[in-house]
Amino acid sequence: MLRNKVAYLLILLGCVFLTAGLIELYRLQNAGLEGLNHFRALSLHISIYIVLFLFIVLGLRFFKKGKFLSDKLKLLSISVFSVLLVVEIGLRLNGMNATYFEKKFGVYSIANFKAPATCYLTDNYQQESTEHNIEFSLTRSYNSFGLPDKEYSIKKDSSVFRILAMGDSFTEGAGATQDSAWPKLLEEKLRNYYFPQKIEIINAGITGSDPFFSYVLLRDKLFVLEPDLLLFAINTTDISDFIFRGGEERFKSDGSVVYKEAPEWIGIYAYSFLFRLIVHNLLGYDYHFLRPEAHLGLAHEAVDKIRLITHELLKHENTRTLPSIIILHPQLHEVLNKSYFYSFFSPAFINDTSLCVVDILPYFVNEKQMDDSNIYKYYWPIDNHHNGAGYDVFAEAVATFIKNRDLIKIE
Repeated sequence: MLRNKVAYLLILLGCVFLTAGLIELYRLQNAGLEGLNHFRALSLHISIYIVLFLFIVLGLRFFKKGKFLSDKLKLLSISVFSVLLVVEIGLRLNGMNATYFEKKFGVYSIANFKAPATCYLTDNYQQESTEHNIEFSLTRSYNSFGLPDKEYSIKKDSSVFRILAMGDSFTEGAGATQDSAWPKLLEEKLRNYYFPQKIEIINAGITGSDPFFSYVLLRDKLFVLEPDLLLFAINTTDISDFIFRGGEERFKSDGSVVYKEAPEWIGIYAYSFLFRLIVHNLLGYDYHFLRPEAHLGLAHEAVDKIRLITHELLKHENTRTLPSIIILHPQLHEVLNKSYFYSFFSPAFINDTSLCVVDILPYFVNEKQMDDSNIYKYYWPIDNHHNGAGYDVFAEAVATFIKNRDLIKIE
């Protein structure tokens, strides 16, 4: 009688753990796996191991195995589950195969596969937002265009030379105060060189953007600002964005945006660092879930498509050519390596004689002598964006290029 009660209790306990785990999994799956942290993931691991152990115990009772064999199998299962849990915890503590979002915010995100509701990233803007991660907390305000800048009149004064700076989070100024974003610092430097009242730079950088989102935004919404010059910042994360999101085909005729689909096993990947070890270190897939040869082919395609879209950025309904400067800028590890992650990235733009291009990596390495002894004076170690000092060097490099080429003509 007592044995039956214990068996029923074990079944009930197993069902409780299994139900709790399934509810948590369902909740996070519906939320796009957003908010999955180490505690939640490990809780699910423990729930699964307990449920499996209970089923093993009940199975042994059902098949009436001998006590010696039952004890051995119980001990073996406890040992295996304990080792798996210890390995999982060890990998998490080590940070092996942790995603950028996990390093920065401590939670998993499926943002690379989560498309916005519309093709305009500015549609979701708030008047003010705060980015808080383990390295800094910064508040930024946005204007009625959804841009991280003050309000500007649509009709500019004829004496004003208006510059539009476009790009991703590096252009928005992630990692620094709003007045330390490189477009604002560049505006100050150019005003000191030219006539102060005649230079105006609008920061149209948007976190999470890429050349294709920028193209649509400029084409449909920002040409009304009548820019005289476009500064378009590109880096190798734009290649990664293309691999995850695709190019212009992501924009559908109904105004929606569709990214490439995540692997069917993305949920297991999100929960298990041990699974990530198998995917990346044993099977050889990179963080795009591609093998090296497939990645390289898509990277070449990405550079070609990005270069072509930069040409489209310069046109307005095929009637106006917008003078532009393409700015190639490095990530932290590329400064340390003194070269871009993709060797063909910079030459693809530099060798296109129809584009005006400045590559500021040599300025970082040669003029500022950035290396592993001083790199964190300019970049955040984990977030990997610039701090204020880094954005100042960014602006200095662009200002030097503009002045040396005499690219701004003010009447």
